[in-house]
Amino acid sequence: MKGPYNTAIFTDAAAQIGKALILAGALSLVACGGDDDSSAAEPGKDHFLKEKTETIDKAREAEQMIRDAAEKQRKALERQ
Repeated sequence: MKGPYNTAIFTDAAAQIGKALILAGALSLVACGGDDDSSAAEPGKDHFLKEKTETIDKAREAEQMIRDAAEKQRKALERQ
């Protein structure tokens, strides 16, 4: 120990405060720095994930068709 105060504790606390301040500053810049063009809110434009969501919807429909066919086949086998 080099004196009456443990300097390691103070440097750790200062580092944590510094990180918190940097994080708070970065978050405030991100929150306040947005562009005002609200093109995402325009109803006529396609969403950038529209194609992906349509593909997922088609896959769900195909999955349901497969399940229905499997159920129909299972019932047919039970009747035999």
